Amino acid sequence: MDVMHSHLTDVLSYFWEKQAVKISAFDTLSIVDWSYNYIKDLKNFGITDIFLQNGFNNMCNAYSRKIHCQINPHLITILEKEADHQNSVEEIDGKLQTNGPQNSLPN
Repeated sequence: MDVMHSHLTDVLSYFWEKQAVKISAFDTLSIVDWSYNYIKDLKNFGITDIFLQNGFNNMCNAYSRKIHCQINPHLITILEKEADHQNSVEEIDGKLQTNGPQNSLPN
Protein backbone atom coordinates (compact mmCIF):
# COMPACT_ATOMS: atom_id res chain seq x y z
CA MET A 1 0.00 0.00 0.00
CA ASP A 2 2.81 2.40 0.88
CA VAL A 3 4.56 1.83 -2.47
CA MET A 4 1.34 2.39 -4.41
CA HIS A 5 0.52 5.50 -2.40
CA SER A 6 3.99 6.93 -3.05
CA HIS A 7 3.65 6.20 -6.75
CA LEU A 8 0.22 7.85 -6.93
CA THR A 9 1.40 11.00 -5.15
CA ASP A 10 4.45 11.18 -7.46
CA VAL A 11 2.24 10.83 -10.55
CA LEU A 12 -0.20 13.45 -9.26
CA SER A 13 2.63 15.84 -8.40
CA TYR A 14 4.27 15.44 -11.80
CA PHE A 15 0.97 15.82 -13.63
CA TRP A 16 -0.01 18.87 -11.60
CA GLU A 17 3.35 20.58 -12.17
CA LYS A 18 3.20 20.00 -15.94
CA GLN A 19 -0.50 20.27 -16.73
CA ALA A 20 -2.24 22.42 -14.09
CA VAL A 21 -2.35 25.53 -16.25
CA LYS A 22 -3.62 23.67 -19.31
CA ILE A 23 -6.53 21.72 -17.84
CA SER A 24 -10.05 23.12 -17.62
CA ALA A 25 -11.84 24.01 -14.42
CA PHE A 26 -14.10 20.96 -14.91
CA ASP A 27 -11.11 18.62 -15.20
CA THR A 28 -9.52 20.28 -12.18
CA LEU A 29 -12.72 19.66 -10.25
CA SER A 30 -12.62 15.99 -11.31
CA ILE A 31 -9.09 15.66 -9.94
CA VAL A 32 -10.11 17.47 -6.74
CA ASP A 33 -13.07 15.10 -6.34
CA TRP A 34 -10.93 12.01 -6.91
CA SER A 35 -8.27 13.31 -4.48
CA TYR A 36 -10.91 14.02 -1.83
CA ASN A 37 -12.24 10.46 -2.09
CA TYR A 38 -8.70 9.05 -2.01
CA ILE A 39 -7.79 11.05 1.11
CA LYS A 40 -11.06 9.94 2.73
CA ASP A 41 -10.31 6.29 1.92
CA LEU A 42 -6.78 6.65 3.34
CA LYS A 43 -8.22 8.06 6.57
CA ASN A 44 -10.50 5.02 6.81
CA PHE A 45 -7.31 2.92 6.94
CA GLY A 46 -5.77 5.24 9.54
CA ILE A 47 -3.38 6.91 7.09
CA THR A 48 -2.89 10.67 7.05
CA ASP A 49 -0.63 12.24 4.45
CA ILE A 50 0.09 15.92 5.01
CA PHE A 51 1.78 16.19 1.59
CA LEU A 52 -1.35 14.92 -0.15
CA GLN A 53 -3.60 17.14 1.97
CA ASN A 54 -1.51 20.20 1.04
CA GLY A 55 -1.69 19.21 -2.63
CA PHE A 56 -5.45 18.83 -2.29
CA ASN A 57 -5.69 22.33 -0.79
CA ASN A 58 -3.61 23.71 -3.67
CA MET A 59 -5.88 22.05 -6.22
CA CYS A 60 -8.96 23.50 -4.51
CA ASN A 61 -7.40 26.95 -4.66
CA ALA A 62 -6.50 26.47 -8.32
CA TYR A 63 -10.08 25.41 -9.08
CA SER A 64 -11.38 28.50 -7.30
CA ARG A 65 -9.06 30.78 -9.30
CA LYS A 66 -10.02 29.11 -12.59
CA ILE A 67 -13.74 29.48 -11.91
CA HIS A 68 -13.25 33.09 -10.84
CA CYS A 69 -11.34 33.85 -14.05
CA GLN A 70 -14.08 32.24 -16.14
CA ILE A 71 -17.05 33.83 -14.37
CA ASN A 72 -15.69 37.30 -13.62
CA PRO A 73 -15.82 38.63 -17.23
CA HIS A 74 -19.44 37.44 -17.54
CA LEU A 75 -20.41 39.11 -14.28
CA ILE A 76 -18.79 42.37 -15.34
CA THR A 77 -20.67 42.26 -18.65
CA ILE A 78 -23.98 41.64 -16.86
CA LEU A 79 -23.37 44.48 -14.43
CA GLU A 80 -22.42 46.85 -17.26
CA LYS A 81 -25.56 45.95 -19.21
CA GLU A 82 -27.71 46.44 -16.12
CA ALA A 83 -26.14 49.85 -15.53
CA ASP A 84 -26.83 50.85 -19.16
CA HIS A 85 -30.48 49.76 -18.95
CA GLN A 86 -31.11 50.94 -15.42
CA ASN A 87 -32.46 54.30 -16.50
CA SER A 88 -34.67 53.04 -19.32
CA VAL A 89 -38.38 53.37 -18.62
CA GLU A 90 -41.24 52.01 -20.71
CA GLU A 91 -44.96 52.39 -20.36
CA ILE A 92 -46.76 49.14 -21.07
CA ASP A 93 -50.54 48.96 -20.67
CA GLY A 94 -50.49 52.12 -18.60
CA LYS A 95 -47.92 50.69 -16.18
CA LEU A 96 -44.42 52.05 -15.69
CA GLN A 97 -41.80 49.35 -16.39
CA THR A 98 -38.11 49.72 -15.55
CA ASN A 99 -35.20 47.36 -16.13
CA GLY A 100 -33.66 48.11 -12.76
CA PRO A 101 -34.39 49.81 -9.47
CA GLN A 102 -35.15 53.46 -9.96
CA ASN A 103 -36.24 56.19 -7.60
CA SER A 104 -39.44 57.50 -9.17
CA LEU A 105 -40.40 59.71 -6.23
CA PRO A 106 -39.29 63.36 -6.35
CA ASN A 107 -36.88 64.45 -3.64
